[in-house]
Amino acid sequence: MSRKEKLLAKMRRLPPEAKFEDVETLLAMFGFTESRSNGSHHVFWHELCGRLVVPKRGGQKVKRTYIRQILQQLENCGLIEPGE
Repeated sequence: MSRKEKLLAKMRRLPPEAKFEDVETLLAMFGFTESRSNGSHHVFWHELCGRLVVPKRGGQKVKRTYIRQILQQLENCGLIEPGE
C-alpha cells in the first residue's frame, strides 16, 4: 500500500480531527496547489476540481466536516472512486 493510499484510507475513516499537514499532503498528492492562505483558511486549486477552501481549527487541525467535503470533492472530480 502506497503512502497516498494509506493517507486516503486514514481520511476515509473520518477521524474527528486530522492534522492539517496530512490534509495538505493528500491534496498535493492529487495535484492541488495552495493558491492562498488567509489566517486560518487555506485555498487550494486544481485544474479539474477548481477551488477548495480548508479551514484549520486551533492552528493545526481540520475538522471531520471538512475532511468529508474534501473526499466528496475528490470523488466528484473523478480523482478517487466513491467508497474506494
